[in-house]
Amino acid sequence: GGKPAVRVGDELERAGREELFARRAGRTKTVLVTLQNTPGTGLNALLLELMRSSAPKNWLWLVRGHPMAPESQPTEDGITETERTLASLTGVSWEYRLATRMSLDALLPLCDHHVTNFSGAVYDAMRHGVPTTFVNPGVSSFHGSLIHRCLAHYAASSGSALASIAAGRDGLDWEQVGREV
Repeated sequence: GGKPAVRVGDELERAGREELFARRAGRTKTVLVTLQNTPGTGLNALLLELMRSSAPKNWLWLVRGHPMAPESQPTEDGITETERTLASLTGVSWEYRLATRMSLDALLPLCDHHVTNFSGAVYDAMRHGVPTTFVNPGVSSFHGSLIHRCLAHYAASSGSALASIAAGRDGLDWEQVGREV
């Protein structure tokens, strides 16, 4: 989840936190999206629709690419396919490069919610008190027990994911979460 080998230097990470903190100003929510390296678990249709539907709500999306995913690799012009896709989202405020380079320990304190297909970053989010919503039906193979024990949300559509993010910790057994991490 935390990709410690991809960490940037402490000074760069501090500067990244400051930049993201400034970008959060005036936002109603900051949502971290962690992407995976499995086909269909990058910026899929559900995540894109979710981000589009949040635009009027003035949310900031921190999109964290997976270092091994082909769409996270820069092309000749230095832009990744993920960044190209994000740039097509009119009215959506997002950040990709810092979110991908910084450690989860630096990012999560800036976040109100974590959204993922099935990333193990859910455990980092729990440790930082950030609720997680899974958006991939295959999550039951990886983290189904977290959903069944009310330690994370599952959303099958962008509408239910939007509601889950808005609800935050509501419906989660946060005392149990504290014991799990």
